[in-house]
Amino acid sequence: MSRLLCHHSILALPLTPIRLARLENSVQTFSDRYEAGIARAAKQRNDILSSQLAGDPATASYPPLGPIMQALDVYVPLLVFVRDLFEQSKETIFHETFLFHWTSVMSKRKKPFEMFGWQFEMMNVLQLKAIVYGIAAGVEVENAATDALMEVAVKKAVNHLLQAAGLHVYMKERLLKEFEILPKKRPMELLAPSHDVMKHMYVGEAAGVLLHKAKARDMMAAVKAKLATTAFRSFSSSLDALRQLGSEERDFDPSLRRYIKFSASAYLATALIYLAADWIEKEEKDKATSALQLAYAKVTSLSAYARESAKEKEIVSMDFERRHASIMQMWMAHADRVGRDMCEKKVKKEEEEESIISTLPDVVKLSVNEYILPPSAIKVSKMRKCE
Repeated sequence: MSRLLCHHSILALPLTPIRLARLENSVQTFSDRYEAGIARAAKQRNDILSSQLAGDPATASYPPLGPIMQALDVYVPLLVFVRDLFEQSKETIFHETFLFHWTSVMSKRKKPFEMFGWQFEMMNVLQLKAIVYGIAAGVEVENAATDALMEVAVKKAVNHLLQAAGLHVYMKERLLKEFEILPKKRPMELLAPSHDVMKHMYVGEAAGVLLHKAKARDMMAAVKAKLATTAFRSFSSSLDALRQLGSEERDFDPSLRRYIKFSASAYLATALIYLAADWIEKEEKDKATSALQLAYAKVTSLSAYARESAKEKEIVSMDFERRHASIMQMWMAHADRVGRDMCEKKVKKEEEEESIISTLPDVVKLSVNEYILPPSAIKVSKMRKCE
């Protein structure tokens, strides 16, 4: 079973539509010497599976996030313990039976992949942790009913999303290097650019959370333009990372790829609309009109993503439609101030389009460096409490 997770929020704050990886098997116990520690790891692994299955796959409702995160926090050091046994063992049977099965989050193929070794297991466990952080971020903001709660929720949500991004940096820069041989039939998680895709996507989501707060507080158009630009640049970097996959991009999950493309266009349109609003206030009508012309092209392109998503019967298609309608309504409100007929005209040349985009403000710096696990994080050599 795979579940499509997306954020259905009355606040129109989207969350990444990704499939929750399923744990298929538990670690096998095969030696009395290792039985206690491995039995604990196997139990904890099954607890994670039980926590995941608590949601409703028919409605893609969230399973309780607390039990999953708690189970992961306990399981990671147990897996390190098992890893150490694996590396220290000279028993052939150990190496031959250390096999894990996972459903890939990033791959188009949704049949489980299976691989030997703790590295594959740790990669998927950390990715699952990143997914839970992402979902938790959306839940935090959605449940904030007052301004005071919103302030706290936004801080927590941004923190969660940057933690998710940091995990993907760790997986790319540290964990991937632990793989000695990569099989031909491999999930996208084993390709370095895939983790850049996810990292930039989560940073873009963090900027989107800050933009949501700016809208709720009716901040200046220039501030909102800056935050929307930050989200746009991050999702654009995610698309650049997708292209770095080369021919293997076709194996990347199409719904996730579509979400990233939609978000890049949506945030660009939003940034241009707020930029135009700022220019209108400064009585620079020509600049505002140019920005709104390009924004119109980007807004109208969003409907194609919504239709394609609906055709694939993705629940996130409803969110696409809501976001499209919301941005179009915002565009019309500002276009009417300078003349909608003029704003509906096409931008004539690609060079002109790039020229307009170049007028977007500088981005807000959202660094993930402090959220990256240290090199020693998955290097524990002793697990005394596993006895």
